[in-house]
Amino acid sequence: MVAIPDAVTGEENIPIPTPNIRKEIKSDALSNSNAKPTAEQRVYQSACPAVLSKMIIAEIVPEISDNQCGERSPLKVKSIAGISFTSEAILNCRMATSLAGWIEETKKSAKTILKDELVSINNSTSYDCRKRRGAGQSKISEHAFANALDIIGFEFKETEPVSVLNHWVSEKEENSDEVSDEKELFLTAARNSACSHFTTVLSPDTNAAHKDHFHFDLGCHGKNCTYKICE
Repeated sequence: MVAIPDAVTGEENIPIPTPNIRKEIKSDALSNSNAKPTAEQRVYQSACPAVLSKMIIAEIVPEISDNQCGERSPLKVKSIAGISFTSEAILNCRMATSLAGWIEETKKSAKTILKDELVSINNSTSYDCRKRRGAGQSKISEHAFANALDIIGFEFKETEPVSVLNHWVSEKEENSDEVSDEKELFLTAARNSACSHFTTVLSPDTNAAHKDHFHFDLGCHGKNCTYKICE
């Protein structure tokens, strides 16, 4: 695990909304997910600047309110920075905007390392009202706030698809005397780049629960939310 101070490293000019710092949630946070509001309330949703600028192709969908889980202005994202997702992702604006910066860098890595054009990202879990895996009984996942996305692979114009499961080589097993495969180098570049755009970046090096995907989120680490986890 690497804990590093937050820094402004991206080149994007798209404003990223200020994060909401949440308090720790009790272990019974998911125990009453079917509860209904006692009275109808008007919900005020916020427009996402990156959607307005067309950097993100998405539609705002109704508020998600599932007990302790949810997001007031969720986006159903179809593509970011010209790169499509294999399945629509439910994300908040800040997370989607951070993905835009990472995708721009990943497109450059595809051209530099694979000499090819990134076409789509094979994504899996986005919004999901659940607890963190392997984090005890008191932690709720950032997925529960539409503040996280899991990536399982990448597709290109000519190169065969690259998947985290099949092409990631653990840093613990890597032999420095051998030349890394281009697909391995691409995945490493994608993971390393993500550490500049998200507060949490988990890979197969983290644990067995992440053997087949990258996990990115914008959760708070440290008292002032100024630290990042990059594994």
